[in-house]
Amino acid sequence: MSGNQNDQKDHELITTIQEKNKAKSQKSKFNAKAMALAWDHYFPIFSTLLLKEKPLLSECLLEKAFAAAYSKLEDQVGLGKIQATDNGAVTGISSVLDFLVEHGKMRMEELHKPRAGNEEDYRHIDNIKNNRSKGLLEFDRELYKYFDDYSRKQYSAISRMDREDIYQDSMLSLVKSILDDCIKLTESAIFGLTKAAKLKTYFMSITINLLNKWGKRRQTTDLDSIKELDDDPDGNWGFTEDDFEKLGRAYAKLDDKCAQILDLWSREFSMREIAEMMDLPDENNARVLAFRCREKLKKIFKQLP
Repeated sequence: MSGNQNDQKDHELITTIQEKNKAKSQKSKFNAKAMALAWDHYFPIFSTLLLKEKPLLSECLLEKAFAAAYSKLEDQVGLGKIQATDNGAVTGISSVLDFLVEHGKMRMEELHKPRAGNEEDYRHIDNIKNNRSKGLLEFDRELYKYFDDYSRKQYSAISRMDREDIYQDSMLSLVKSILDDCIKLTESAIFGLTKAAKLKTYFMSITINLLNKWGKRRQTTDLDSIKELDDDPDGNWGFTEDDFEKLGRAYAKLDDKCAQILDLWSREFSMREIAEMMDLPDENNARVLAFRCREKLKKIFKQLP
C-alpha cells in the first residue's frame, strides 16, 4: 500500500470517528464504519508487524492489543489531539498505523507481565485447559453464585432468562480466552490478565460490559455502604439516620458510569479491580473518577430538599 493510499485511509478513519463524536443520531452507523475500516485495513498490518517481534503471539492477544490501541486512538480524537483537516491531512500523529503499533506494543507489554495470581486461579485455568469436568463444574457454580447475586440486585430490570444468557456468554468468553492462550499459565505465573490479575475480576469485567449493553441498571446499591465512602471527619455531608431516602434520590440522579463505580467501590473492590471491570486505563484513573463521582453525589445530595 503506497503512502498516499495510507494517508487517504488515515483521513477517512479519523474523519469517521469525528463524525461519530459529533453525530446526534446515527452514531452506530459511523461507529460501524470506523470499526470496519480499522479491523479490515489496519489490523492485518498491525498483526504482521507485532508478530515479527513476538512470533508466538496468539491471535487472541493480538486482538486484545489492537482493541486497546484503537480505543486509545478514539480517545485522542475525542480530546481533539488527533484531527482530520479539510485539506485531507491528519494532525497530531505521523500515521494511524504508527500510533496503533506503538500503543499495541505498550498493551502487549502489560499483558506479558507475569502475574503471581493465586492458587485457585492456577487450579481453575489448569482444569479448563485439561477439560476436567469436576473442576469446571465447581468453578461454574462459584462464578454463577457471584454473578447471580450481583446481577439480580443491580440489573433487576433484565429478565432472569436474559441474565442466564449473559452469564453463559460471559463464561464462554472466559473459557475461550484460556483455550486460545489469551490467558496463559506457567509454573510460576499467569500471563494475559491486566491490572487486577484475578480470574473473577476478569470474568466480572466481561459480564458488566454485557449487562450494560443489554439494559439499563436499576440501582439497588447498599446505601449504607455508599454513605461509608464519606471520609470527611466533620461529617459535612450532613447525614442523619433519616437521610437514606434523600441519599437514594441523589444516587438515582447520577449518570450510569458514576453509579457503577460507586457501587463497585462500596462493595470493597480495589481500584485495580474496578479499572479492570470498567475498562479504565489504570487504577489512578479509577481513583480519580471515583472521587469525582463521590463529590458529584455529595453535591446532588446537598442540593436536594
